[in-house]
Amino acid sequence: MQCGLQTFTIRKEMNKDPEAAFQFIKEIGLDHVELARIDFSHQTAELIKKTGLTVMSLQATYQKLHSQFDQISTFMMQVGCQIACVSLLSFGAIIGGKRAILRYAKKLNRLAYEYAKNQIVLAFHHHDFEFRKVSGRYKLEWLIEATDPAVKFVLDTYWVTKMKEDPIQWINRLGERLIGLHLRDHRYLKNGKSTDTEIGNGTVDFKRIIASAKPHVLYGVIEQDTQNPKASIRQSVDHCHRLGLN
Repeated sequence: MQCGLQTFTIRKEMNKDPEAAFQFIKEIGLDHVELARIDFSHQTAELIKKTGLTVMSLQATYQKLHSQFDQISTFMMQVGCQIACVSLLSFGAIIGGKRAILRYAKKLNRLAYEYAKNQIVLAFHHHDFEFRKVSGRYKLEWLIEATDPAVKFVLDTYWVTKMKEDPIQWINRLGERLIGLHLRDHRYLKNGKSTDTEIGNGTVDFKRIIASAKPHVLYGVIEQDTQNPKASIRQSVDHCHRLGLN
């Protein structure tokens, strides 16, 4: 399993100076990225090639992956990326019930079929919405069952833990359909609310997760939403290296 950075973590730096942001990723000892919140342009592709980073996956909304299909497919070919990840549920599927989830699953199936024509795999990344029950089951369960095996999944360790679910259970449940991990630690604030934190500073058992995920998961990316992202990333990278991830 390759370890990298989700560029959402340094979105402000990416907007300000993308070349410097990509160089920073290399400087801290990472060679892989999952791209998000950036311009999927020829210029961006050239910057990535210049810095020598490997793009493991690209994450965007369903709407963007659908409406900008040709542009994104071309960009992915330019950077040698073969995984397109849907970033979150549609608003209708978030607030709706079983029917809304099943409709959304059909959309994912159709989009996966289109991307497969370009040798690109479609995956879905969850948040906490999917752990709400409709018709007696989690939305995530309905989504797994209603999507074709060609639709893969990316498990987010923070959201699973926040919802008091066992990441290992979901790793096993998804099996070979689990293609990636978002590596985010979890801790409780004094008021009892959840927040993410640097890897190794929270409650997530990453050693156990990595051991369980290794047989079929291709990549894990560090993702954080902190006030000082560069310092936080360095700390998380060091911990990942100690866990044997490179």
